Amino acid sequence: MKMNSNYSKLQGDKGHLVDRLYVHWDVSTQCQLKCDYCYAIKQYEPNGEWGKLDSWARQKLIIYALSRSKLPVFLGFQGGEPTIHPRFFELLELSWNAIEKHDASRLYVTTNSLQTVEFFQNYPRIEHFKNSIKPNGHPKLLFLWSVHFDYIEKYKDFIKKVLIIQEKGYRSKVNVMLHPNPEHWPFIHKIINELMKHDVEMHPHFLYDDGDMHKIHNYTPEFYKEFSYLKEEKLFDSKILYWDKNKTEEANFYTDYEFYNKDLAHFNGWDCFNNNYEINYKGFVQQFCFNISADLTKNFRFFENITEIKPKVCPHNGCYCDGLLKIKKGLKWELKFDLMKYVILIVLIVRICIIIIFLLLN
Repeated sequence: MKMNSNYSKLQGDKGHLVDRLYVHWDVSTQCQLKCDYCYAIKQYEPNGEWGKLDSWARQKLIIYALSRSKLPVFLGFQGGEPTIHPRFFELLELSWNAIEKHDASRLYVTTNSLQTVEFFQNYPRIEHFKNSIKPNGHPKLLFLWSVHFDYIEKYKDFIKKVLIIQEKGYRSKVNVMLHPNPEHWPFIHKIINELMKHDVEMHPHFLYDDGDMHKIHNYTPEFYKEFSYLKEEKLFDSKILYWDKNKTEEANFYTDYEFYNKDLAHFNGWDCFNNNYEINYKGFVQQFCFNISADLTKNFRFFENITEIKPKVCPHNGCYCDGLLKIKKGLKWELKFDLMKYVILIVLIVRICIIIIFLLLN
């Protein structure tokens, strides 16, 4: 983490780039499911906007706005369920072509995996997309799968779909939803064990409280005991840095499980190098955590005008989105004087002055 020495505390993911835009686009609010823990439903349904799709003409304007970005873009398709978009493959190709000019650009597709096996079998190989593989062979396009509780009996089909996409060259990561309700825990254990058997990258995903990313569900001590192995197994795609220079000489790295269990996700007053943006299904973009927004169908230069990421002071008490937790943050040094040391320093200065005066008089 390249941050200067002005900070007494540092936090973030070492793989998270400051000078890259992380843009999450709800390409529609249509979905086959209606999960009680879905933050998107809580965001859109009260306004009658769940189950909606904007016009193709307006979505192409959003892609044009993304293409003008001066910084690399890590673009994510969200929703709703992106893969049921009526022009999904065209949307995917146009969006990647708009951002691939930057070597550090990436694109991921979030999916609940309820599409048919044939859908994923017919999915184009990664080589179909221009500049989609790094020189070291690592893919720039990825799938972010979500394990939901609606297909407990069909989990083998889910595993099969993940492996099909991996064979086609894409990176795959599975979000395993950590539901606080104990009745779901046996399935969570089961799917984690199955994914481990196939060496699939996964991310145990903590849930927000009432769709608010600044609040976490009230996970009980029993929950943390039940899933204590999550801090031991190499299940997480990354580890979060937390360095309190007042207490340790070296940084500590924690999994999300450890971070939340230790109650470390509080950054009010910290400098946050926030480079995360959300585009809603109508094309309005907003910076996460801050009231900075625009209509991309009219303001094509929104991303173009962001030439560097400057820190903003965090106004929130909690940070429970795993994506936002990766953002680099720092708490500036506070000047604190130990009273006794201060008194001793004054006494020494007075003594030196007395000695100097004595020498001058003699």
